[in-house]
Amino acid sequence: MNRTEFLRNLIVGVGSIFSFVSFSANGQTNKSRATKIAILDTHMAGFKHYDGQFFDPNFLKPGTKLALKPEPNNKFDSKAIAIYYYNNKLGYIPQSENTAIFNLLKHNKKLLTQITGYNPETYHWQGYYFTVYLVEGY
Repeated sequence: MNRTEFLRNLIVGVGSIFSFVSFSANGQTNKSRATKIAILDTHMAGFKHYDGQFFDPNFLKPGTKLALKPEPNNKFDSKAIAIYYYNNKLGYIPQSENTAIFNLLKHNKKLLTQITGYNPETYHWQGYYFTVYLVEGY
């Protein structure tokens, strides 16, 4: 079982999870420390079909923050999650890996998504890679 399958099973089976809270020496919760946990590393699907094809490949650099927007009415996948750079739709989280992220968003979990790199040889199909982090304690 890989990490994606594990998270999918955990989230679907338990519902709202992931309560990582740090405590100070006196037992009080400390929400000033955010914990960032990588939960998905993958490529961007459908990049060639959306606005990303018009970007210079050197423009979206590692560390660039992206937004995730669920598309529950998507005719191909009810758990589709589109990836945006501001108002520019770049593509999607691959369908085989979107269930856990969809459920986290459904439960209003804070996620941070950043580009981690790109492969110029597969630039138009799946050249950009990104990581989704679960952020707790914000």
